[in-house]
Amino acid sequence: MVKAVPGSGSAQPPASDGHPRRAILTLLGFGVVGPVLFTVSYAINEALRPGFNLWQESISMLSRGPAGWIQSASFTVFGLMSIAFAVGLARLDPPPDGSPWIARLQAGIGVGLVFAGLVVQHKLNLGPGGVRPAGLLTPYGYITVAGFVHVLAAVLIYASTVGSCLLVGRSLRQRTQVAVGAYSTASGSLYAVCILGFALAPLLVGPAGLFERLASLIGAVWTVWFASRTMGAARSSARARSQTAVGEP
Repeated sequence: MVKAVPGSGSAQPPASDGHPRRAILTLLGFGVVGPVLFTVSYAINEALRPGFNLWQESISMLSRGPAGWIQSASFTVFGLMSIAFAVGLARLDPPPDGSPWIARLQAGIGVGLVFAGLVVQHKLNLGPGGVRPAGLLTPYGYITVAGFVHVLAAVLIYASTVGSCLLVGRSLRQRTQVAVGAYSTASGSLYAVCILGFALAPLLVGPAGLFERLASLIGAVWTVWFASRTMGAARSSARARSQTAVGEP
């Protein structure tokens, strides 16, 4: 477990052994690498997919077709990185921004992404002459059981992302870090609005894909910011403890 410098209020790796310190910082680093790789991956995948309508189609639709395994793998790898990031957060003592729920919410994002990669989404609207699959009737059309599992995984991702942003924002405001707290809260709120637009747009033949991509970018930027900030705090506290230890008689 990472120990804190007395009175510092910041989490840090133990100064007595560099290996746990490096391991935890490596785990936290996945919070920076994962969102970037995922965003670049689906952007390239979309660009190389002939006729793909990113204005209306969700990112999950890239999992369909002969090259669908690329997006499925991207979901899974990003999920595993998110879980690794969550493990790094859980090993900080005290927990980042004073709440163990941040690590749990990030783990929830990771679990949702892994399931999203393992269970392929299906088109909800079959269109004229479409064959009705065995599954559930929703306002969007019929959905298969696998598709329903994928939707549940997505809901876990969305809820955990909003919860992370709002929780960190509240913690920062309580510590009078108003500007960054406002950024975190605004990110969570805008993300929620975009996801709501993503959910409602198909019913109105609107730009569902655009809303989801905006949400994805907001979430990715926030996660990179939060992971970088947490890593910086851990390094600073570790240096402070090392200097304190050197100065002790």
